[in-house]
Amino acid sequence: MGKFSRYITSDGSAVLCAVKCADIFAEVKRLTPAGDGAAMCEVAAAAAVLGCMLKAERQSVTLRYTDAKRTCVAVSDFARYDGENEAAVHVKCYVSESGGREPTLSVVRDLGLKEPHVTVMPLVNGNFCDNVSVYFHVSEQIRAVFSHIGDTYFLVQLLPGAADGVITAIENNIKTAEITEDILKDLSPEELDGGGAVYKCDCSRERTEKMLISLGKTELEKLVKEQNGIPVEAKCHFCDKVYRFNTAELKLLLSELSEL
Repeated sequence: MGKFSRYITSDGSAVLCAVKCADIFAEVKRLTPAGDGAAMCEVAAAAAVLGCMLKAERQSVTLRYTDAKRTCVAVSDFARYDGENEAAVHVKCYVSESGGREPTLSVVRDLGLKEPHVTVMPLVNGNFCDNVSVYFHVSEQIRAVFSHIGDTYFLVQLLPGAADGVITAIENNIKTAEITEDILKDLSPEELDGGGAVYKCDCSRERTEKMLISLGKTELEKLVKEQNGIPVEAKCHFCDKVYRFNTAELKLLLSELSEL
């Protein structure tokens, strides 16, 4: 399992979030077409880093990154307790063709409030990490750097009142850092918290049944009529798991729909 860690400088001027993504990347590459794997890994890493900044369970972050070739979507949420870890970030993702859409980065932060916070911005260049860094300036008005050292991706945020000396030190440390701990070197960092980071899809047969019911009576009846004894298959685009429903099961869903 991957790991996430969060640190703050002793003077409270900067926060560092880092996620070791090797295990997440292995699962992303298994599920993603070879030509899209590298791009999807970076989007998944960004979702993981933003996920470890969430404050409570049932909060989530969704990133949608569209370039000239593809659209990569990654979703992360935060679990306070997950097995042996006191906290864990869950990530899931999928890729599709861009379909001629404009190159953009969108970030949806659902914090359990009345409406989620949505930011959509045009890409500033072809470097994904640069675009995520600019997102924080556009959306949060916070100076930040999103980058990576090998398979460990990190975000450094400068908090209001950060002294010029702190900014210079962090900029210099990033250039020479060999491990993430070097980024806040000489700034007396204190660890805030940490935990696991894992690729985890929360799909289930029950959720798939609700999706089929949401199609409505007409569409379900059409599925039953066209089935010809062959089970209907519904495939999760996050984990490729296939759920099959025979005629009797579809008719049962129809009966539940009639009772609503």
